[in-house]
Amino acid sequence: MTIFISVPWLMTDHGLSREVFGSHSPRQNHILNVCFTVNGMVEKFGGTAGNIAYSLSLLHEKPIILATIGKDYQGYFDWLESNSLPSEGIKIISEEFTAGRILPPIKPTIRLRIHLEP
Repeated sequence: MTIFISVPWLMTDHGLSREVFGSHSPRQNHILNVCFTVNGMVEKFGGTAGNIAYSLSLLHEKPIILATIGKDYQGYFDWLESNSLPSEGIKIISEEFTAGRILPPIKPTIRLRIHLEP
């Protein structure tokens, strides 16, 4: 399975999230232009590849990640190593940055739908 690596940056709460993003519809993304200061940002390592590999390792599996990563790979590789996950299957693209996104603070919501077949 080949899937992506991503480094999302999460904005820490700045008090405007409900005002700015609360009534915004995803269908309006093309007209959304927002600028404000934030108290800070937190770097999180993830992407489907890292999340699945980490979860499999918790089940005592030995996952191998096959993906690409940008020239800013060192922090992600340090995270992989600290979680005993291999990086040998990850190709470094030295002229690009790793895929990323900046996310506003959101209230956590957990939705689980489990369907088990006999």
